[in-house]
Amino acid sequence: MSRGWLYGLTAAVCILILGGAAFINLFQSLLPDQRTVYGVDQVDYCQEVQSALHAEKFDELDQMGRNLASLKDRFVGGREKISGFYDSAAKDDCTSSFCDLRPVPPEHIRKIQDWLNRNPRNPVAKTAMATYWYFNAWASRSCASFTDVTFDQWQGFFDRLRIARSYLSNIDPIQSPQYYILMILITCESGGPRERLDALYQEGHAALPKFQGLDANYGWSLDLSWYGHKGDIAWLADTLLTDPGGDSGQVSYAFIAEQAAHIIDVQRYFSDTGLSWDKIKQGFATRRRLYDLSVHDWNVYCYIAYAASDRDACREAYAHFGNNWDPTVWRDSSVYFKQVLPWISSQ
Repeated sequence: MSRGWLYGLTAAVCILILGGAAFINLFQSLLPDQRTVYGVDQVDYCQEVQSALHAEKFDELDQMGRNLASLKDRFVGGREKISGFYDSAAKDDCTSSFCDLRPVPPEHIRKIQDWLNRNPRNPVAKTAMATYWYFNAWASRSCASFTDVTFDQWQGFFDRLRIARSYLSNIDPIQSPQYYILMILITCESGGPRERLDALYQEGHAALPKFQGLDANYGWSLDLSWYGHKGDIAWLADTLLTDPGGDSGQVSYAFIAEQAAHIIDVQRYFSDTGLSWDKIKQGFATRRRLYDLSVHDWNVYCYIAYAASDRDACREAYAHFGNNWDPTVWRDSSVYFKQVLPWISSQ
């Protein structure tokens, strides 16, 4: 074997290694930072709640839940902390999307049960347990398309939803407002009917007229793929501009628009929802003034701006999130990289 051939082989191997490293570095540079995308404040809070649960600081968790029932505490972007509290207590991960959550280990559920055993009527612990079983239902079903879910998966899903509902019985919603969100989700996914969803929302809205998480989740149930008809989402959003009205109504309009963005394809966004782009922009401006906007929020804003063909608004949003594109918003990365990014950068 000649030295020249050996040198050539060595050089080729080095090029492959360096080229592979460069490709990996390029690939990693395109990946969003999970902590940033999910919100540093939300991730930190999630870890705080889970640490308290694992350390069995049940009195501390009770106090947190009671304080959050006022709905005054918010994350960046305006989301009520109460939803983050119960989501964090029920899962074992702070930076995974809903469909990517890993199974909760037995030790975690044992901690929630120990918390509940201290006082079986404790509305905070009962709501945490209901949330756990709600997540567990989806772990059984998976986020696969309707036709790909097996009979056993459906059976496990509905059984767990029934268990989740049982823990919500005899809860005073004023002590645990998350009750309304969970009941809307469970009722929607258990087969309705629409009349029951409407009654739940009307009751919750009358008691808690500025509970924007409730508005958003009820809006989600009005999607055409669930129980809604053409115009229902726009009707709800417009109603909130007068009841409760003011800043709160505008923020609710933006949250309903955001929730719709998570489930409706960009091509059908405005035709399906009937929402107004001008009102959405005003709602996001109000959210930004009151609570600032998170990286996730800016991704949503760009998504809706793309649906509205508003390049300047999408560019403004992109300037705030850059490489931290949110897979839970864009869903199809090829659309984002092959269509949206070139559109933003073009003249």
